[in-house]
Amino acid sequence: MGEMMRGHLGALFVHGMYLKQHWIPGSLTYYYGIMQLVLFNLPLTLYLAYFVELNNRPPVSKAAPETPPQPLLGRLLSFPRKSLGHFVFVMMILWQASSCYNIRYTYGLMAFLLSPAKTWSLVLSLYLFWRVHRPKVG
Repeated sequence: MGEMMRGHLGALFVHGMYLKQHWIPGSLTYYYGIMQLVLFNLPLTLYLAYFVELNNRPPVSKAAPETPPQPLLGRLLSFPRKSLGHFVFVMMILWQASSCYNIRYTYGLMAFLLSPAKTWSLVLSLYLFWRVHRPKVG
C-alpha cells in the first residue's frame, strides 16, 4: 500500500494492483513473490536452522567415552562452513535491503513502512539472527 501515482494511494497484491478505484491485473507479481521465497525466505530458514542446530548440540565431555572424538577434517571444515553461512546471510540481507530501498524510492515512505514482504522481513531476519547468535546465559 502506498502512493502509486502522484496524489493517489493504491495497494499492490499478488494478482494485480488496486488504484484509483480500479483493478489493474498484474503479470509479474508472481515472479517477484517466487524470487522473494527462493532468494530470501528459504535460505534464511536453512541458515537459521543450521546455526540453531550447531548452538544446541550437547557439549562433548571427556568423561563420556561412547562419543568418538571429532576427526581433524571435521574440525578444519567447521570454520569454512560457518563462514560460508555468514557470507550467504550477509548477501541475503544486502539483497533484501536493496529491495526495501527500491520500494522506498519507487512507492514512498508509506509503502516502505507497510511492506510486510520486504521491510518487515528484513527487520525480523535481523532479530532472528540476533536470537540465534546471542551469547548463552548460564
